[in-house]
Amino acid sequence: MKHIPPPRESTEEAVCPFCGMAIDRPKDPDTYRPGQMPVGRCSSCGAVYAYDISGRNLGAAFVEALVFACNLDWDLAWSLLPEEDYLQQDVARYDVQTHRIVPGGFYEGRKISGTLFFVKLQQDLQEVTQEGVKQKLERAAAVILPPAKEEHTEAVTYSKTEIEELVKAFDIEPILRAVRHDKKTVRHLQ
Repeated sequence: MKHIPPPRESTEEAVCPFCGMAIDRPKDPDTYRPGQMPVGRCSSCGAVYAYDISGRNLGAAFVEALVFACNLDWDLAWSLLPEEDYLQQDVARYDVQTHRIVPGGFYEGRKISGTLFFVKLQQDLQEVTQEGVKQKLERAAAVILPPAKEEHTEAVTYSKTEIEELVKAFDIEPILRAVRHDKKTVRHLQ
């Protein structure tokens, strides 16, 4: 029987939902505020985006993107009206490590749940705020990525009791490696 390799996990380029142009990886601003998220700006249309790693704090990501688009002018941000002064859109399943969108939600054994929340101010508002936003992004630091995990290629199998002990210890990595090589591991987990 011929060995058929597993299907490759598909990814898409991270692009701005307003203009379709490629965007840069979000950056950590040089000013610190509690709950602050990495942000970025589309160099083509001027839309600003905030990165929510969990994909569950979209309200906070919206506020972060809107306030950053207003060059951190909170009074201006709260005086704006949706659809009239700005447009908003989110892009789900963004992976900051690869800087790509993962439609399936899983990539190389990792669950991808990050979201980019975009806010695009109307042109007249962008003219007032865009220089300050650009300067803040120039001073921003690159997002620190977690170190890549070493991939073990040797086949690993565990007994039902060993799987039970790993689960009790919340040690998921060995289980994930075992699942790739031994289909019984899933039955043992059940």
